[in-house]
Amino acid sequence: MFVSYKWLEDYVDLKGMDPAVLAEKITRAGIEVEGIEYKGEGIKGVVIGHVLEREQHPNADKLN
Repeated sequence: MFVSYKWLEDYVDLKGMDPAVLAEKITRAGIEVEGIEYKGEGIKGVVIGHVLEREQHPNADKLN
């Protein structure tokens, strides 16, 4: 089962606690933690764009 760190923060005060430390504490409490996945890890060189306007292509009905 996957559990989000953000979701846990809704129920438990995790201020200043590293996810690895939390995983260790959960494991010591008797619940197995198989691993930690960090969102966006390994993603590099991504460029995000935002379309400000669009217009109809002059020679096609279905293109913008």
